[in-house]
Amino acid sequence: MFRFFSRQKPDTPVKPFYPLLSPLTGRAVPIEQVPDATFADKILGNGFAVLPDSGLLKAPADGVIDSVPDTCHAVMMTADFGAELLMHIGIDTVELEGSHFRPLVSAGEKVTAGQPLIEFDRDAIAEAGYEVITPVVITNSDLFRIRQAFPGQMGDGSVLMELEKE
Repeated sequence: MFRFFSRQKPDTPVKPFYPLLSPLTGRAVPIEQVPDATFADKILGNGFAVLPDSGLLKAPADGVIDSVPDTCHAVMMTADFGAELLMHIGIDTVELEGSHFRPLVSAGEKVTAGQPLIEFDRDAIAEAGYEVITPVVITNSDLFRIRQAFPGQMGDGSVLMELEKE
């Protein structure tokens, strides 16, 4: 009836978008601010990062866990809508060989958004000399783009970014 108020043309399909919750509480920053070129240069894919203020990594979306390495410093999952996600706790933390990390899920497990995935001792990791900034990477960035990201303080259940299929 009032189409003249609409900015969208009537026959233009609306692209669906998919929210990703922040997997951590803390401050969200652009991935370019991660002090590791593999992440900052988006070699593994585009994404965002969180400077955690707690030690609990949670699922950012409903999906399936693809892998948790023996060192428990990261988790790969595929969201139900198809995005492949890597959450990597800290920088070079693989060198800790699993110390200060406790996995709560395993490969093949179905998870829901907000479900705890890994507990970690943020302070012990920092005291051992490692950055705790946590990149959240869309490893199939060729299929998904970041529609909108939300830098700043993330609380429990905050949306970190919205993805859109390419």
